[in-house]
Amino acid sequence: MPSASTRDPAPNASACPQPADAADDPAGRRGFWYAIGDRPTEQEIDAAATRYGVVVLNPWETWALERIRQQDPSVVVLVYKDLASTRSYHTDPLPPAGVRYGEADPSWFAVDDAGERIEWDPYPGHWQMAVWDPAYQQRWVDNVVAEVVSAGWDGVLADNDLATLRWYDAGLLAGTASAAETDARLQEGLDGLVTRAGQALRERGRLLVPNTSDARLQDGRWDAHAAFGGAMEENFAHWGTDPGAGFLWDWGRTGWVTQTGQLAGPGLALTVTRAAPGDNRTLLYAYASVLVRGNGDEYWTPSTTAAGDYTQPEWLPEMAVATGPAAADALREPSGAWTRRYTTAWAAVNPTQATVTVVPPRGTVDRNGKSVRSVTLQPTSGVVLRVECGR
Repeated sequence: MPSASTRDPAPNASACPQPADAADDPAGRRGFWYAIGDRPTEQEIDAAATRYGVVVLNPWETWALERIRQQDPSVVVLVYKDLASTRSYHTDPLPPAGVRYGEADPSWFAVDDAGERIEWDPYPGHWQMAVWDPAYQQRWVDNVVAEVVSAGWDGVLADNDLATLRWYDAGLLAGTASAAETDARLQEGLDGLVTRAGQALRERGRLLVPNTSDARLQDGRWDAHAAFGGAMEENFAHWGTDPGAGFLWDWGRTGWVTQTGQLAGPGLALTVTRAAPGDNRTLLYAYASVLVRGNGDEYWTPSTTAAGDYTQPEWLPEMAVATGPAAADALREPSGAWTRRYTTAWAAVNPTQATVTVVPPRGTVDRNGKSVRSVTLQPTSGVVLRVECGR
């Protein structure tokens, strides 16, 4: 099975091989396609095999899995499964949840303090499950592992590894007296389910990648839930614009260092959401942050569609730059900018609120092949450039 967690050791930077397009180097593809919002076309699937290192598909898209396998078996293809809900609107044999609505024991449905089942407010037909129930956990694991092995998926993208119920429902779980108690029960249950599922999948050579929401707010949660193949943070760098301050923010003025520190641990997929369509500065800041602070196992997607509904393959031109393995660790410059050298690329990020100038390594060129001797970075911005030999 192809692995998304293995990289060749960094070569001596002086070797400096000639750069190629990222499509020619599977180990250098950093793109991640979360293809769950619409049925992908054959053309999109064929393109995915040369653009992305990781693709997530709905369970019924096994034809797409087989087509990607034929194009490039090194692409890691994960199946989407929801950890925390079952779906009453979905009656097909291959559901997006781990437990079908019709097979769920009544005791597996979570209820609120009024004794009513909890239907997620933003998503009709999604029903909160008692993720702490051992019987529910075991049925989820049995169903998902059997499906993964039978269809030949590389693993599972396990959605809704929740830290709180409040995004989906304002009530309290039965038997809890506060929102904090409700969230603690939810987190404890998902800790157990992720561990049980991750161990079962790992025994069969498969990956578990939970979409671990709000992991940046809880020490140790990211590493613990990423231990079985990686983790996804759907709101990693949840970008927005602060009109009063006039700059892009990322969970506060010191948030960048803390949040990107997650990348030093195990991680398979990270996404950035809520960047306005066409806001390439924000997207490039995020992608450069992943390159500068990551450990080489990160797969990233911009969010450029207006709806943010994962209906389109996402792409940023800089993602076509082949990086090769990292040739050095991240370097924090005296100005506060961060830079990192790869064998055939260079990335820089300015997470500060001041404009700074950084000097790239010799041989750095822009996308037109013109030599670049210095780069001026506006506050919260980034850059990714090619490095060529012989310059």
